[in-house]
Amino acid sequence: TLAFLVTAVWMERRKLEWLSLAPAAAGLLTSLVVLSPVHRLFFDEDIYINIAGNLSHAPVNQVTLLGGPYDVQVSSYYKEPPGWPVLLSLVFLITGPREWVAFWVARILFGLTLAAVFHFAREFLKSRNQALIAAILFGATPICFWSSASAGTDLPAALFSALGMWGVLAGNG
Repeated sequence: TLAFLVTAVWMERRKLEWLSLAPAAAGLLTSLVVLSPVHRLFFDEDIYINIAGNLSHAPVNQVTLLGGPYDVQVSSYYKEPPGWPVLLSLVFLITGPREWVAFWVARILFGLTLAAVFHFAREFLKSRNQALIAAILFGATPICFWSSASAGTDLPAALFSALGMWGVLAGNG
């Protein structure tokens, strides 16, 4: 799926605009400065981080019930996880399963979501100014901004939805 996504974005590379980095960088920087790295979805974030950690080294698609990050003794299927723990586990393969890494990845995905919304709106509205306003408004929406520091599934879902809709509008669906 990631290879397909990268290929689709590569096919649209001539349409990528550097202006999309402005709301992405502003959103990422504002999230880092304003929001503290704490859980916003309570247990769900712990579950996703735990599953991602287990996928990166165990590899089991389960939540650890007994043991530690590198010593899974008993695990169970708590939830059927969406793709977010799988994506996060790819990062954990490089960095190790750390909570602060999950918060950083979430914020980076927030910035990428703002860039994706810009490109989606640019394709749909045909106006650079309107696309910029759409990305800023999306990032400034209270629930989106609040979720920017969350290791939950909401913003990754928004990112991939915006990328998918951009691909459809661009004739690359």
